[in-house]
Amino acid sequence: MEPKSMKRIIFVDDDVNIGQGMKRMLRPMRNEWDMVFCTSGEEAVQLMKETGAFDIIVSDMHMPGMGGDELLKHVLEEYPQSIRFCLSGSPGADTVIKTSAIVHQFLAKPCDPSFLLGLIIRAFELGDQLSDKRIQSILMDVGGVPSMPVVYNKIKKAMEDPATTVDIVSELIETDAGLSSKILQIVNTADMGLAQRVTNVVQATTLLGLENIRNLVLMAEVFQPADADSMPENFDLDSLWNHCLQVAKYAKSISGTESIDKEKEIVGATHAEIGGLLLELWGLPDPIVEAIIFHTNPSMSSQSEFSALTSLHVANYFCEDKDDAVVVDAEGIDTIHLEELMLTAKMEEWYDICHEDDDELEKYR
Repeated sequence: MEPKSMKRIIFVDDDVNIGQGMKRMLRPMRNEWDMVFCTSGEEAVQLMKETGAFDIIVSDMHMPGMGGDELLKHVLEEYPQSIRFCLSGSPGADTVIKTSAIVHQFLAKPCDPSFLLGLIIRAFELGDQLSDKRIQSILMDVGGVPSMPVVYNKIKKAMEDPATTVDIVSELIETDAGLSSKILQIVNTADMGLAQRVTNVVQATTLLGLENIRNLVLMAEVFQPADADSMPENFDLDSLWNHCLQVAKYAKSISGTESIDKEKEIVGATHAEIGGLLLELWGLPDPIVEAIIFHTNPSMSSQSEFSALTSLHVANYFCEDKDDAVVVDAEGIDTIHLEELMLTAKMEEWYDICHEDDDELEKYR
């Protein structure tokens, strides 16, 4: 059997002391990882040109000559399969927003060695979960999740109104998966200095503030309306968006009280796996990631009590069971999961709660 190649990591920081500290901290991993330490962006670029892509790059943001943002943009363009982490003292929300399309996660300096070690190990685990190199490349290349044009335009219009409030904007943002996920990614970056992970879009919007939200919406490379012309033939983007919005609404209601095989065959991974792994790579909280990854088969997760995962699974089932126009086929309800949680008897009640105000969604269409 051919020996497994070592994982490659490149650290770039003009502060020699930080590089030496990294070496000492990661010394126990020297037989498992091929680690290289550079003191400039230019040196890193030349090294990658000579030896090829690294699995992970950890770069300082502020360096003489080629800065970290320029370096990581180069890596994204030339080696999109590389996982990109950025170290910075305190760049502020505006800098985080500007670079969020090219950086998977921001890390505060000085960085907790155990946190960085855990982050690298988890990143490698994520890569190993997707053996298909094509899928890995697509996943690493994603800077943001496209939004629906109708919602994007509503948000832009709202931001132009001086009387707009955080509540108004956050309500619109909640109806769009693209901006919601990007805002949660930015707010949950280590540089924001929060005591705990944020899972609520309203809270995330409040923390960022309207000015930062406005900057984010206007940045084309971070947040773009989906282009229907670029989608595969016969792909109904509106139906998919309506399905996602309906599922989100139902899941929220439930919390208050597709063919998976075809995706595997054609793409190499399910939409649940790719979406969940992307959000985990962005550093979003575990409950959100787990809910996304296992929403079609929650009994395969580690959850042993009612959670966002249960809500999302049941909501998805209600939507697929109701709407024949949705492009994914219903796989059915996971009775094992519901029986383990002793929640089977709640299905009828949840169904009534979810469908009692379906007309409310029309205002977002």
